[in-house]
Amino acid sequence: MSNDLRDRLSINSSYRSWLELLKTKLRTVQQKTAVAVNSALLHFYWDLGAEIIEKQRFAAWGDGFLVQLSSDLISEFPEMKGKPPANGVLPACYAEIIL
Repeated sequence: MSNDLRDRLSINSSYRSWLELLKTKLRTVQQKTAVAVNSALLHFYWDLGAEIIEKQRFAAWGDGFLVQLSSDLISEFPEMKGKPPANGVLPACYAEIIL
């Protein structure tokens, strides 16, 4: 874009108003997307916690169930962050407290 066109657009009040509206819409969509992702993850962790509780009922004490689960998930999803065993224990504790 040439400097002349950029200067004319930045002076044009109609363009500036439209640009501000566009930026507001974009920020709103970004916020709504973040809320939707967080909500989906919360539901996933809730379900994960309940499933871990169920699986642990049939696991032998000290069999390394959570360690193995964490290892398998890290292998499949290396981009995930956090401390692996806690990632399984915390959702289970959350579900156990609420249920």
